[in-house]
Amino acid sequence: MKLFDTNLLDDSIKNGVKKVGLLLQSEYESRPEQELLALRLKRFAHSENRAINFNDLTDFALRGLQEQNPLKPMKVDSEVRRKTAYHEAGHACISIIASNGENIPDYASIVPSKNFEGVVFESLAYYDNLDEITYKFLLLKTRIALAGRAAEELFFGGLNISSGANSDLSSATRMCFRLFAYSGFHSQMDGQAISASNLAVLNKGEVDPLQYERVSKDVRNFLEDQYLYVMNTLKEKRAFVEAVAQRLLWDPVVDQQEMKTLAEQHGIPIAK
Repeated sequence: MKLFDTNLLDDSIKNGVKKVGLLLQSEYESRPEQELLALRLKRFAHSENRAINFNDLTDFALRGLQEQNPLKPMKVDSEVRRKTAYHEAGHACISIIASNGENIPDYASIVPSKNFEGVVFESLAYYDNLDEITYKFLLLKTRIALAGRAAEELFFGGLNISSGANSDLSSATRMCFRLFAYSGFHSQMDGQAISASNLAVLNKGEVDPLQYERVSKDVRNFLEDQYLYVMNTLKEKRAFVEAVAQRLLWDPVVDQQEMKTLAEQHGIPIAK
């Protein structure tokens, strides 16, 4: 933190040094990148006439350090903005629910950029405590990835599902394929007999047409099962999803503490 003038930083940064450190380590590894960030934050604090908070740091990590022209804000159709709010609320709510209250997103936003309409930044502290890739981790990541599309379907109907989940579906498919093909994971790993049926794995990068079809079929079945889980969970916790979406529509940036408060108000268990 010596790079930064502490007078420019608010309590969300001063009292969250470990979380800030994780963000800097993951997004700004080199000294030149950190120096550029420090300069950008100084300019931003001056232009906004306020102290920098953790949400600002996260925003720069997601959107880059280039300065935007405030006279040319991105225009978003009101219905698209509403759908984006529910999409991101789906991601955020499933992140909390499916992790038993451990993975509370650090940040969620529906402020658009040239790369996305909205975004959820999962808990850095939660991932810092993970030491290995497990089937439990696969379940969580897959469910979070599918939750945006599922929320769109739940609240807007199948005919109005957008293409906004393209990258979510693509990343979930690739992750599942790698773990099924090369790590011996199976779509029903919670059953011992089933788990033992996929132990003849492939060498990385080695996939013949027959094995590709076999693994792809298992991935499709797995994604279908997890999508049904997500849909049922969102239906059951509909009021919570509504609350997060409405919060985003009222204030397009929601931080971790606000997310935690909303979860507690709707009876969602939070890990201590």
